[in-house]
Amino acid sequence: MTAQPLISEPYTVVDARAAMDAIMARDDMAEAEDRRRFSDFEGPMDEFVTSQPVFQNVSWDYGPCTDLVSLIPPPMDGWAIRSDFGRVENPISDARAEIFYEYYDHGIAPGEQGFSDPSNMITIRVTESADSAEYMSMMLDNEAMRSAMLDSGPYGYPVMKMAPGSTQLGPYGIQITGNSPERVQMYLTQMVGCAIDNGLILEGVDPASLSSTP
Repeated sequence: MTAQPLISEPYTVVDARAAMDAIMARDDMAEAEDRRRFSDFEGPMDEFVTSQPVFQNVSWDYGPCTDLVSLIPPPMDGWAIRSDFGRVENPISDARAEIFYEYYDHGIAPGEQGFSDPSNMITIRVTESADSAEYMSMMLDNEAMRSAMLDSGPYGYPVMKMAPGSTQLGPYGIQITGNSPERVQMYLTQMVGCAIDNGLILEGVDPASLSSTP
């Protein structure tokens, strides 16, 4: 097994889609560099240090949130994107996006037990869907359905009762999943707040009913 650095040097891009483009390009370059270096390496396999870190320390300015791509927040402090995420094609398009973040700043070295704990991982999915927007607006308009299916989430914005990391921001369905409800809510709060600030809310949600604090 080769040794692997924990995380890249920090760098910035314009948005989440550009981040994935950069990560995939860096992955290709690291593989080519490893092949070149390994051909000249004469030591034991476990002493070869790969050029590709476990994580990419990439970020971007967040806001204004006006479309699907700009809704996706960068990793928070201590979080990052794995270098091997999205190798085949960019998972972020104008109509659908999926991105995966992992909390790495826990003091456990790569390869040690507990390094990749599911409680440290979240997935953000964003999908443009007029049908889901219409369905959630219908739930808001029907008192019985609203009571059965929806809860008050960050800023008083409606979220799905059975999936509290899921809501509808304008035409965009948001689904944030992970084994830690608190960490799911951290990212949901950030996205809902940015959407509200930019008027990207579901038809049927009264802006006056929303709170100025989470």
